[in-house]
Amino acid sequence: IDTIAVPGVKKTFLLTTDRNSKISNTPIRISLDALHYNPDEKQYRKAYQPIAVLLEGEFTSNYRNRIPPTIAEDPEIKFKESSMPNKMIVVADGDIIKNQLYVNISGDTSYYDLGFDKYTSKTFGNKNFVLNAVNYLCDDSNLISVRSREVKLRLLNIQKIKQQRLFWQVLNIGFPLLLIIVAGILYFLIKKRKYRK
Repeated sequence: IDTIAVPGVKKTFLLTTDRNSKISNTPIRISLDALHYNPDEKQYRKAYQPIAVLLEGEFTSNYRNRIPPTIAEDPEIKFKESSMPNKMIVVADGDIIKNQLYVNISGDTSYYDLGFDKYTSKTFGNKNFVLNAVNYLCDDSNLISVRSREVKLRLLNIQKIKQQRLFWQVLNIGFPLLLIIVAGILYFLIKKRKYRK
């Protein structure tokens, strides 16, 4: 989402892309053939691009200075050049509230849960995001705090996993074993010294 500064409107970024992001201007050709090649990491330097924005404030009418004075000043129409204090959430992709489909053995079409990806078998936070957004826009902030009381597992940085895998494996497996061996030797030496006397 490309945002601009608007007087009287406060912007809060709700969702952003990962640290490793790339911007491609439209029109762009998308091909599944790209899966056969490793992506060039140098191209993915546009970190944390906004994809969902909360806008709060007074919004100017799109028809301001565009309609004739007879309509703008008509008491029955009650045209307003700007709204009352208001809020809206803008999301870059409408698929955030789209369920994926699957076909049963009997041929019936069913839906996966919102946020479930059938290709990776992972459930993402689409449902929580949409529910929290609706509750916030309806001023039900208490429901958001109650719903967010759950432990969430944070995903690891895939790039660091690939580059530093051996180091972390040795650290997490070898270091505790080394500590146990050193503690065992020390315990043995202390006992030997104690009973020698």
